[in-house]
Amino acid sequence: MLFVFHKPSQQDIMDKKIKFISTLTPLRGLAAIWVVVFHFDAFMTFGPGKEGLMSKETTMLIGNGYLLVDFFFLLSGFIICHVYGDKLTQRNKGVAKNYLWARFSRLYPLHLFALLFLFLQFLTLSSLSAEYFEDNKGFFPVFDFFVYLFMGQSSGILSDYSWNLPSWSIAAEWWTYIIAIFIIPIINKGSSRITYLFWAISIVGLIALVYFNENGNLDYTLNFGTLRCLFEFVIGLGIYQVYKKVKDSETFWKSDWAFYISVFGSYVLLHLDIHDVLVLVFFSGVILSASLNTGKPYKILNIKPLQFLGDISYSIYLLQLFWLLLWNTYMRVNYPDGVPGTSTNLMMLGILLFALIINAYLTYRFIEIPFQKMLRRKKPKEKIILE
Repeated sequence: MLFVFHKPSQQDIMDKKIKFISTLTPLRGLAAIWVVVFHFDAFMTFGPGKEGLMSKETTMLIGNGYLLVDFFFLLSGFIICHVYGDKLTQRNKGVAKNYLWARFSRLYPLHLFALLFLFLQFLTLSSLSAEYFEDNKGFFPVFDFFVYLFMGQSSGILSDYSWNLPSWSIAAEWWTYIIAIFIIPIINKGSSRITYLFWAISIVGLIALVYFNENGNLDYTLNFGTLRCLFEFVIGLGIYQVYKKVKDSETFWKSDWAFYISVFGSYVLLHLDIHDVLVLVFFSGVILSASLNTGKPYKILNIKPLQFLGDISYSIYLLQLFWLLLWNTYMRVNYPDGVPGTSTNLMMLGILLFALIINAYLTYRFIEIPFQKMLRRKKPKEKIILE
């Protein structure tokens, strides 16, 4: 998932001549909410009622929600190349160190906070109920804690779900960021044969992942999560090469229709449960058209509520399991036979999202930004871009 969640300062924009692409910010927020709804639906399916929000025989819009993580990975490659591409192309060790420190200071403080926050929830509820402790202690093994602590949860070390599971994608991004130091200088040369070659390798790799998955999809997390991220990150790097090539010329991708078609195509493929890799093609179109658009989609994506949602999207994503587990505990106690009626389910979802967004705002303001700034004061001498 891309978690480049802080806007560049005006001074950074002036010094580095990096254009902030505001239309991409709300896409992160909307994707994060979609992932939360997907996990909410999954919890309902595993719970007493055994029914989700929508029948999978009717639509797979929610059932394919895991693919919004793939959207994040594509977006990650695009944004990282936009912000760091030219500097990393210099192949300078100091630049690489600054880049990694910037990414670490962005990702790790909230990752650690969410891990400890979830454990505090477990300790609190366990102190109130011995039954809760017995039912949930297996989800918090000591060994797994250290795997999560050192960002190893997406590399096949673990086989069972535990701790703050959604953070597997953060670990996958971290290792991909390291590999990107060597890949970006090769790809960041504009739309060329190199771009198409890496696209081909990545697409073949993703098709292979789908083929070898018994479920026939890209829903890899603990096992090949890093590989899934790497392939899609590379595709995102390629999308950025196209962006550079067409941004100063007249192109279909700047039109409102390019954005509408890309969004509608994504919707149809998700709804009909068509091949995951094809969905990524339309996701790529959404990113490219949104980054270039100056028409109605631009105005819609720049409204304050959507921008706000994008700003706090990292917290929304990483804190979701805290609220999902709390909700699941409430459900097991009060609705042992399942929740009656779709309206009740939707009301529960609305309450959960409201609580999560409030929590995410507070965490964004008092954890994400302060700790990022604190760590970046300890950075190497060369200035690091706050993206």
